Amino acid sequence: VSPVRDVSGAVIYFFASQLDFTNIKSKEAELARARHIAEEEVALRTADLTEALRAKTALVHEVDHRVKNNLLTIASIVKLQARMTDNEVVERTLMSVLNRVEALSTVQRKLLNDEDVGHFDVADFANTLMLDKIGALKRTDISLTTDLHEVVVPATKASPLALIINELIGDAIGR
Repeated sequence: VSPVRDVSGAVIYFFASQLDFTNIKSKEAELARARHIAEEEVALRTADLTEALRAKTALVHEVDHRVKNNLLTIASIVKLQARMTDNEVVERTLMSVLNRVEALSTVQRKLLNDEDVGHFDVADFANTLMLDKIGALKRTDISLTTDLHEVVVPATKASPLALIINELIGDAIGR
């Protein structure tokens, strides 16, 4: 309510205005309900996605574990066959197969332990493989000096590269 005055300042009448907030308040309540519903839906979807991710992670770890165990079993079988043969050519061939299986096992171990399962650091793998091979041979006449720089490739390229690197390292150690 506001007074309306004439030129001399005397109040001639009062002016009153009114604003109906009913629509505004009902729209605010409607928006609050919609926001609450959306937040509940987001929470449910987040819970579903979290559970799906947990299940997928568990499955990946189980598959990785089985692959690792299968590679170890294959390596053991090949090693056993190599020990049982009297033929030197067969033994060398089986040991070559064993070296390749062990290289693939090293790749698997690296991929399993790496946080970025989509990529593979070739230099890190090569260094690990060299140390593993030299350690397995128990040779003190081999001195390892490397100058490797990070080379990251998609994980799908890891196994073929591992086999190539395994051959190169095996040839270098053999000489």
